[in-house]
Formats: sequence, C-alpha cells, structure tokens
Amino acid sequence: MVALGSQILLSTYVVAAAHRPVIPDAPNVLIILTDDQGFSDLGFYGNPSLETPNLNALARDSVRLEDFLAAPTCSPTRAALMTGQHEFKVGITHTISGRSLLKPDVPTLPEHFQAAGYRTAIFGKWHLGETYPSRPQDRGFDEVFIHLGGGIGQTPDYWGNNYFDPHIQHYGKWNATKGYCTAVFSRAAWNWIDQPSPQPWLAYLSLNTPHTPLQIDDKLAQKYLDKGLPESQARFYAMIDDREVGELLKKLEDKGLSDNTIVLFMGDNGSPKDGRCR
Repeated sequence: MVALGSQILLSTYVVAAAHRPVIPDAPNVLIILTDDQGFSDLGFYGNPSLETPNLNALARDSVRLEDFLAAPTCSPTRAALMTGQHEFKVGITHTISGRSLLKPDVPTLPEHFQAAGYRTAIFGKWHLGETYPSRPQDRGFDEVFIHLGGGIGQTPDYWGNNYFDPHIQHYGKWNATKGYCTAVFSRAAWNWIDQPSPQPWLAYLSLNTPHTPLQIDDKLAQKYLDKGLPESQARFYAMIDDREVGELLKKLEDKGLSDNTIVLFMGDNGSPKDGRCR
C-alpha cells in the first residue's frame, strides 16, 4: 500500500494507464479524503492529544508525500484531485455561488480509470456540482452514494439531514441509512468493493468529517474532554476517530487485496483548528 500522497502523483499514473487494456493484476486504488483535517490533526505528526492509531500504523508502512499544496477550501482541492489540473483552470474558485461547478469538457480521474477498464465509485462528499453535467455519475463514476452540497444538512442536501442516520443520495434517489455518517459511507464502500468482479476498481471514499457541524457521540468526545480540551476541540477530535479507516484496511487485508491495492489518504484544505484553538 501507498498512502498520504499527492493528487499529482495519482493523476500522472492514471493518464499513463488510460486507453490501455487492463493488464493482469492491475492494482486497485482506494482514495480516502477527509474534510477539514490538517497536518496538526494526526497523531503521527506529533499532536499530543489526538488518538489516530490506525492512521499512525498506515503512515509507518507508507510513503509520505508532504511537499504538495492544497487549496484553502473544499471544492478547489477536490477539483484538482479529480482533474490533475489547477482548480482555476477547470472552473473552480470557491464552494458557493456557482463557483464549484466542474467544467463539463475536462477529463476526470474516474473517466481515465474507466477507459483503462476499471469500475469506479464515490462514497461521501462530491461538492463539484449537483446537476447535469456536473454530477459524479456524469463525470466517470459507475456507483454514486453521496450527500449533496458541501456537507450533510446544507441547503442542497436532504431536508433536516444530520450526521446520525443520514439520508444519502444513490443515483438521484434518497436512501435512509442507519449509523454515523462515516460508518455509513465506509460500509457502503466495502460492500461495493467486495462485489465479485474481474475488473480492478477505483473507490473514492470522501468522508465529510471532521467538517462542521460538530455532531458526534458524546461518549467519543468525552475522552478528549477528560484531557482538558474545550468542547469544540474535543468534538472536532472525536470526529477524526479513525476506526472506520482501520476496519476498511483490515477487510482489504483479510480478503487478500492489500498487496494489490494502492491506498491514498489525504485531507482537503487544512484544519480550522490547529491544536491550539480554544
């Protein structure tokens, strides 16, 4: 596995592979993108309070690509990841007022993977357009299981949605789910990955946490409150709980997929809390 990398590296690999028949044992690719998590919000970078044991273990076994830039807001970084180009070149300058709509004529990461014989899927946050031709199903994803807008409960999303038992859109239809949002997305990703298929796959697990609102089980936040952190910091850290990531990586290992799966973990635009916020 390779993790903690750059969108430029991955896009270069895909362009090289595009329009070629799938070679035997072509690697699967799992991209895990978190929302508003920065360098300071990881235990292995020296955060004295945050507990991220599964990400720490992944980092120890991985190549860390630290010399690359992310945009300051959500949609621009996601546009760069999906296209391998600067976000301004593909029409994305911000997250609101029509400035988050990906240009329709720009080739995308999943389209390149499809051309190379992969099946493709997105789970979680898209934030590059909710209407044709900007939806993920219009831009190369075979399977689409997402919330709308920039976060669960925002204006384009299901009315009254929150992080617990959210309604998630699956090809234009709302599906009621059970559980915390990250578990819902991770479970859906694994169910799709685990489908019998001769094709290699690209799975884009785009988690919406720890982006506000700070909705999390009080019991998970309590361990950080017990460390003396203020409530907002405690809830923010509790939303970075990496249990689902660890379980997903364990399932890949148990299924014998880990040796032939590239795993890329990254945050989108840095942290709103740098560990010193009160």
